[in-house]
Amino acid sequence: MDGVKAKPFYSTDHLSRPVASKLVLEAKESLQPSLKRPTRPFTPHHSKTKNSLLLNADINNIPKVIRHLEPITPKQNKVKADEASTTVDGEKHLEYLEKLKEVKVDSQEWRQLIQLLVQIVNQQDKTFDPLIQCFQEMRWLRTIPKTNQTEYQTEKEHRQLIIQYLYHWSLETSDVNYNSIIQSLILYLSRDDKILSSTLSSLFRITLNQTPFHIFIIESLNHFLNLNLKNSSHLFGKRCHLIIFVIGVFRNLSENQYTKELMVDINLGKSLKSIIVLMMNEINDDLNEHNFMQASQLLIQSIGTISNLITYTALHEHLVSFNSDAKDCHSKCVLQMLCEILQSDNRCRKVDELILTVIRFLSKISEYPKLCSYLELPTTIKSYFSLLVEYSNNSPLYQEAISRLCFIMSNLTCSLNSIHDTIFQYLDDLIAVFGSLTEKFLLDSELIEFERSDVDVIIKMIRLISNTALHPPSGLRLVNMTELEMLIDFDKFDQKVHSELLLNMVGCIANVSFYFNSESLLYIHINQSISKFIPLLMNSNHEIVIEVLRTAANLTRFDLNLPTLVHKHLTQVICLLLDHDNEDILFYSCGILINMLKKYPIKSILLDCDGPQKLFEVLELAIIKKLWNLANVAAQGIYNLKCICKDDDIDVKEMIAVFSLQIKSMICPALIF
Repeated sequence: MDGVKAKPFYSTDHLSRPVASKLVLEAKESLQPSLKRPTRPFTPHHSKTKNSLLLNADINNIPKVIRHLEPITPKQNKVKADEASTTVDGEKHLEYLEKLKEVKVDSQEWRQLIQLLVQIVNQQDKTFDPLIQCFQEMRWLRTIPKTNQTEYQTEKEHRQLIIQYLYHWSLETSDVNYNSIIQSLILYLSRDDKILSSTLSSLFRITLNQTPFHIFIIESLNHFLNLNLKNSSHLFGKRCHLIIFVIGVFRNLSENQYTKELMVDINLGKSLKSIIVLMMNEINDDLNEHNFMQASQLLIQSIGTISNLITYTALHEHLVSFNSDAKDCHSKCVLQMLCEILQSDNRCRKVDELILTVIRFLSKISEYPKLCSYLELPTTIKSYFSLLVEYSNNSPLYQEAISRLCFIMSNLTCSLNSIHDTIFQYLDDLIAVFGSLTEKFLLDSELIEFERSDVDVIIKMIRLISNTALHPPSGLRLVNMTELEMLIDFDKFDQKVHSELLLNMVGCIANVSFYFNSESLLYIHINQSISKFIPLLMNSNHEIVIEVLRTAANLTRFDLNLPTLVHKHLTQVICLLLDHDNEDILFYSCGILINMLKKYPIKSILLDCDGPQKLFEVLELAIIKKLWNLANVAAQGIYNLKCICKDDDIDVKEMIAVFSLQIKSMICPALIF
């Protein structure tokens, strides 16, 4: 290779962050953190699975129509389901059963019904399927009552006896599945709002901690929901709390994979979409506070349920399809409406739980590129940063909310696009929030003392900053922001405990280092802390090594850095890495040697470490595997070594000549230097 000197090596590409959902299975299998597998935002334990609809801690935030209820809480399940006695704490339901036997009804269906109830009570039949079928044959599980008034009145009395029996049975059984199915039967049979309210609140509390699996439970809830949605007036007023409870139960059940599939099968997404559209049409400045809180609760439960079902692509069409039946939002889809909730002038912005629910939902949506068009609108980006600044001021929601907002924007900026131009306008806000949080968590104390949610906020913010560096104007600004100096302070925490934080810190430094110049504040600070980076090249996580190598490649562009890097034994470490089996590590190691060989006398160090032989071995490997980018940098490294050899360096020249003959047999002579 004659006549052309090897150009200084740059980290030619910024390592963009892939969308999390594409690699979620790999993430579960991997024990080490990875930039290619970014973790999802951490959800605090108290909010991960606990629907706050009826939790005491949030009772003051619940609309009055819910708060005045005194739900009947089922007994704690102290025995296994298959051993559970239906008379654990009393026998009142047996008294009702005896009364049912005494009812004189000339009906084979009634006698069969009583017989089935007796069999279930006596554990002779452990399934409810025959009982449900019996109710269906009696046409009791219906929507429209019979037209004959006498017949209807008689049936109403019999129905009431059955409801009373089921009601007391539900209080005394400790079997979760039995209890849930009984409550579901009452949903079909009763028309009394008080009974329905007690039934639904009981179901809510059961499903808050345990998951009954009978499909009839899902079907009864869906039947009740659709029945009430036929009259939109039920979404407000005295029946609203019943619908809130129903959706709340669905939300609890949607935490389980099996019940998720059942909900998708019954097309629950369509019903939830209708509720969201109706609520968004009704919410305005004229809506009274009571109805506004009801609408907010309906939105919270509906959005939370859809969020849990989002992994099913069949649901996606309900989010992006337009609503021809809407009054004012006919040209908007559900996703667009939910993004508008985050705007500062939206009335819903005042309801913290609703905003956090929307942010959680959008963070999941951001993992599906085809659904992101409304998430990346300039007005939506503006809302993200408005919330970011608001929640950074000691808001109780700041940990999870900020983490998820950064996660959303990071997923939107995995590759350079127009979104970076929009984010550039708010770069100062982003760095200011980052500076205030890192000062709180990294500078005042040892990081090991803080909650995982606190660390997660920092990780997600660093990932976003790293992605903004894909944008040249942003990168040029970032290198002079003193808030980023904390990225070098990775010696202040336990690197084994917080390896994901370490990886994101060095990854961000690598991206920003592309824009270094001799006067950059961050460059000057890093140049004074080079000794911190060299040990990381021996880290067991390959990605950490790669990110440090990318930074070192950019640092070796500057002549002033080379004496310090050589003094810190960078050359010896790079020669060790030439034996690595990771192709990216080999690529960046060769690139660093290109820069150093061109500008600094490291020939003797290379010879002592078998550097020339290792470079040829890398070149040989690259040719065999047809890794032409790797072959190119290895060849350039060898060429730079040849160029610095003097006339008396006979041994080196002979070595290069011998290696060159070996390579000639492998590739076209025209490619040989």
